[in-house]
Amino acid sequence: MRSKIIFLILLLIQLNVNAQKGMFKKGTIQPSVYKEQLAYTLVNQLIYVTVEIEGKEYIFLVDTGAPSTIRKNLDVDFVFLKKESIMDAMQNTQEVDYVTLPSIKIGNLTFDNFVFMQEDLTVFEDLGIDGIIGGNITARGAWDFDLQKNSITVSNTLDQAWLKEANFSAFKMKKTDIGTPLLSLTYFDRIKEKGIFFDTGYSGLFYLSASMFDKVKPYVSDYITGEGILSKNAFGNSVGETALLPLKMKLGQQHIPIFFSDVEEDEESNLGVEWLSHYRVIIYKNTFYFSNEGQRGFETKFVGKGIKTAVENGELLVTFVWHNSPAHKQGIQLGDKIQAVNGQQVADLTLNEQLELKKTMETSPEITVEITRLNHPIVLKEEVLLTGE
Repeated sequence: MRSKIIFLILLLIQLNVNAQKGMFKKGTIQPSVYKEQLAYTLVNQLIYVTVEIEGKEYIFLVDTGAPSTIRKNLDVDFVFLKKESIMDAMQNTQEVDYVTLPSIKIGNLTFDNFVFMQEDLTVFEDLGIDGIIGGNITARGAWDFDLQKNSITVSNTLDQAWLKEANFSAFKMKKTDIGTPLLSLTYFDRIKEKGIFFDTGYSGLFYLSASMFDKVKPYVSDYITGEGILSKNAFGNSVGETALLPLKMKLGQQHIPIFFSDVEEDEESNLGVEWLSHYRVIIYKNTFYFSNEGQRGFETKFVGKGIKTAVENGELLVTFVWHNSPAHKQGIQLGDKIQAVNGQQVADLTLNEQLELKKTMETSPEITVEITRLNHPIVLKEEVLLTGE
């Protein structure tokens, strides 16, 4: 499974809709007429922006798939609205507060009286962020994501000049009560699915729900399976089995070139932020504009050694294994401890050196690893695990 993290699994889409209806539509933007190019950074493909609150700067994630959220322990003024239980896709529940922030700034734009969920999510520590700029904010105005040109522009209205810059396809969409865009897709020119989230808080390209995977299987020429940590959300890790398949998809009348899709045990499929590496996207009111003009194409082969790893408490652990991959064939299992890589003892390295070693494992075409449980060197070479041609 390629790098993918679901931070809220859209747990916040399930927010007791009747009680929340209208709450996330509050807030105004100043000035009322604006066109602002946002300063941002990409970390593991995720979009970070600097937010100013009461003269202090904080780092927030831009996540169209969640409501705006802020750490509980930030010393900022707010107006308490209500307390409520929320539930994620794994049926975990948690008490959260909803508050209104009088004013925040992003660049030259001021966002007054927007509703935020106030909670100390575990993902905040994982990412080193202080909050989320969510769907209730990105639903306002027009957001032009043109990451190939290192540009995110926000405007109070759709700039027609944008549409002339690239060959855009336009597709009608709906939005959830918190502002997350909902799309409808067709797979293999036969099977339709509605209510697919466009979620920039999910770092992958796309995942297919398990139930939809069962429906498209007859039209898939080949796929691979694996097991391990599938995703990370606000309440912890999701561990289980998954699949990777070459998916043929159509958005509106626009055919998308075949790409590799993961499968998730989730109720809905999900379009993630990696999409912005391949398509320029504008979201405005109830229309989803996208263009691949000048953008990067999709990989046609999935190549790897068959494992994913993580550095935890000074150890390098196997966190995911693709079945029938080079690693799997040589006996490596989920949870195995990697003792050495290319002769370097993991325990002798600093944390930064361990992270560099992990990167070497991912990028080198051939490595030699020593697994504590197996107690003998294993040579892992990259192989084509799946083709989308």
